[in-house]
Amino acid sequence: MATLITGGTGMVGSYVARELIAKGERPVLLDLSPDFEQISDIRSDVSVVKGNVLDLLGMIRIIKNENVERIVHTAGMLALGIAQDPVTAVRVNVEGGANVLEAARLTGAKRVVFISTRQVYDFTLEMTKPVDENFPTSPGGIYATTKLACEHLGRNYRDLYGIEFAALRFARVFGPGYWSPSSTPNVGTRAIKEIIEGCLRGRSISMERPVGERDEWLYARDAARAIVCALVAKPLVHTAFNIGSGVSYHFDDMVAAIREQIPNADIKILDQAPQKLAHGVYQTLMPIPTDISRADRELGYKPRFLLKAAIKDYVETLNRKWESAGSLTKTGG
Repeated sequence: MATLITGGTGMVGSYVARELIAKGERPVLLDLSPDFEQISDIRSDVSVVKGNVLDLLGMIRIIKNENVERIVHTAGMLALGIAQDPVTAVRVNVEGGANVLEAARLTGAKRVVFISTRQVYDFTLEMTKPVDENFPTSPGGIYATTKLACEHLGRNYRDLYGIEFAALRFARVFGPGYWSPSSTPNVGTRAIKEIIEGCLRGRSISMERPVGERDEWLYARDAARAIVCALVAKPLVHTAFNIGSGVSYHFDDMVAAIREQIPNADIKILDQAPQKLAHGVYQTLMPIPTDISRADRELGYKPRFLLKAAIKDYVETLNRKWESAGSLTKTGG
């Protein structure tokens, strides 16, 4: 049995691959532009296939050739890519998702795990307690709209054709690794990356505080483990699952955790200018965390990397990687 990961050489996909390799599997990574640097540590343990989720026949061929029975669908456009070319983004995200489901139907692949987002929820409504999967949905942007569309398609394919389907609604993902420039995620995630990598290289960091007071964060290793849990859980009673830490943090908590791991870090966080706050607030920040109890009950998912543990692992991972490459200027920690 093989698992196909679309967008497999991206940040989340590559961590899923590492989880599967640890279980003795050789995953198949499908990518339009494979990033071999990101998977340099596991290159010999995976099969990499160049392909496009818009090419249905190509995916069918790969699934048959590689004896794929499970598909993890992480590929898609977000952030800058959507802003620059929304029509193509809708094609890639929605038609690509439909192609994955159709390829599974036509080849007999048994399960599809789809990466969605907690941004499908209606952020205009008051949130007074942890948000569960029954909270009303009303996407406020193109990215979340395409994700919710694919969730509905997944349920349709489950009901009509028996495809086992799970949509994982991720909180803010962060961790060692990177996205391509055209898919750069939110400013908070970018800020964490810039602070940690800059401090480890001995640079002084000065930046404006990201918009919003609190948010829920999901470490990349927990995101990958949740996906693997969804691949093996039986039965799948529901199709939508919140995946996060179950805790909301202030950005200052994140900075404090980084300082704890890099004691000599020189970090200066500036408050946002009032005029920027007036125009920059967008309805995707979630001061109330998601309720992840369904994922616990049905998938067996529990986060292992809460904030301090996540930052510790992030720093240690980069230390190991950069030291082996001889490129790290140590600053302590």
